[in-house]
Amino acid sequence: MNNLEIINLYNKGKSLASLSRKTNLSAYKIKQLLMNNGVQIRTRAQQNMLSNQERAKPVNHSYFDLIDNPKKAWILGFIAADGNISSNRNRIKIALAEQDSEILEKIKNEIEIERGILHTETNKGFLISELSWSSKNHKEQLKKYGIVPNKTYHPILVPSLPFELQLAYIQGYFDGDGYFKDDKNYCRWEVCSYRKENLQSISQIISKLGIEYKDAYSAPSRNNYFTLTYSTEDAFVILKKCYEICPLYLERKHLKFINWAKRNQRI
Repeated sequence: MNNLEIINLYNKGKSLASLSRKTNLSAYKIKQLLMNNGVQIRTRAQQNMLSNQERAKPVNHSYFDLIDNPKKAWILGFIAADGNISSNRNRIKIALAEQDSEILEKIKNEIEIERGILHTETNKGFLISELSWSSKNHKEQLKKYGIVPNKTYHPILVPSLPFELQLAYIQGYFDGDGYFKDDKNYCRWEVCSYRKENLQSISQIISKLGIEYKDAYSAPSRNNYFTLTYSTEDAFVILKKCYEICPLYLERKHLKFINWAKRNQRI
């Protein structure tokens, strides 16, 4: 193996130790070769992250490089609301009640994640379904949209995308952290966040549908998180438009909306 091949393999993520085994050169000699050719040596933590990703199940690592269709925008919004980004690893995880595991299957297929969905039971007897995968590039791309480790108290605004993709993002956020209440001829669309500006950015986009801008509110009984609510007419317009745009959605909430709309002869 020549010097150029060694350099190329290192730049692709191979460790000093693995290159040493391949070449029968000491890790020290390989390190000197790389440094002499202007290659920056990775820290142990950086190498561990790359090695973990290499061992992980395959995934489409470029999926979030360009948000150019409603499915991508929906998944981005869903992760913004209900995803978990590891602080010291490249892992992204979505955990839901088992009754909603159907949407995890759709996300898994869309991002081409080979890893299976894990079904577990909590100490309190709740059935949980979990989808997790490892991707350094996904973690970096999600960071551009404010989706970071410990994101609960970070601002995550609706991204600058074409209007219909913004609505798909909002639908994903609603499916991840929203609520639809149906009651005879009344219904309510609601999303919540610990950051008021997150909901204000959603309200600004919704106002482009001809719906009056509404501010988020906080109630002491809700542990100081903020809520954005639209009732009946506005709620119907929001959901009807969002479901027309994006083929991805949480089936449980979609069915609830469809049943309400049929009962009230809206569709």
